[in-house]
Amino acid sequence: MYRHLPLSSIHPLAFKEAEAAECAGAQGKFWEYADALFAGQARLHSSHALDRELVSLAEGIAADPAALKESLDSEQFAENVKNQMREGEALQISGTPTIFINGKRHEGSVSYSDLKDLLADHAT
Repeated sequence: MYRHLPLSSIHPLAFKEAEAAECAGAQGKFWEYADALFAGQARLHSSHALDRELVSLAEGIAADPAALKESLDSEQFAENVKNQMREGEALQISGTPTIFINGKRHEGSVSYSDLKDLLADHAT
């Protein structure tokens, strides 16, 4: 399960990017869009036309850019992102990534190999 925790104090555009990912998710393209967001971070964080850049990412993953723009303009998923932020605060999460496996917290970057081992340890 993925939850947003846009750290706007560090990344001022993060909330809008989280909303855009949810808009893409409504089209069944959440993961493709999230990947595109991470790949384009440098360009997005220096953009003066963020909405246009976010819509452009939708085109790059074969999502409907007009539907994404409409969803962003209406703030259709803003409350959803805010609820996810409140969940993170309730769990005292202050940074990303934070991963929970069977209720145990793992903070910071985890390599694929380590994650695989953690999952295997909890599967038994």
